[in-house]
Amino acid sequence: MRYARRIGGNVLVHGSTGKGNDQVRFETIYRVLQEDPDYSLKDFGIYAPWKEADFLARFGDGGRRVMTAYSLQHGIPLPSGGTDEGPPYSQDANILHISSEGRA
Repeated sequence: MRYARRIGGNVLVHGSTGKGNDQVRFETIYRVLQEDPDYSLKDFGIYAPWKEADFLARFGDGGRRVMTAYSLQHGIPLPSGGTDEGPPYSQDANILHISSEGRA
């Protein structure tokens, strides 16, 4: 949020699909930080594409699987290379913590 403030941004975006608790955590953290004068953004907003009717109409609610297919189809590089090969878990790091989740 400090960077967004420095460049004049006022909308924070996340790509959580709503299939877990990530969107709740991200949006809660954004709102808590918004109360701190060092982080607050003027005309603050959150954009979550997976909550938008137009986005869902185009991509459905397939989450990571749909976005992986879309990325591969359009030549967008992915850290995983677009496969589910590798360890049976994922770790997502951010400035607050690392979350780990297993793959079915």
